[in-house]
Amino acid sequence: MNTDERVMAGTHVANCANQGYVMGDKNYDSNNLHQICDARGDLQLVTPRRNGGKHGIGHHKHAVGRLRSIQLTENPFPAFGKQLLRDRGEIERCFAHARTGEAA
Repeated sequence: MNTDERVMAGTHVANCANQGYVMGDKNYDSNNLHQICDARGDLQLVTPRRNGGKHGIGHHKHAVGRLRSIQLTENPFPAFGKQLLRDRGEIERCFAHARTGEAA
């Protein structure tokens, strides 16, 4: 792929018919992708922070959805957000073994 994954994800998210939670690994933690989900009004992107939370959130403006993602995964009782991320891992493993319909 010759395009940044976050850019491609933004295109897919903007055009998908689904609603709910969108899970991604820390590579997808970008204000722009969070803003695309926010603009839809029916999607919440949940990702771990790119820096692991080691350096705070910085001094620039953040998408509301990004702050909500941080709240979901880093609050004192993060069970729901953490479970979403675990489910993402399980889904990814299932798709890794899915057949594409091509002859083997």
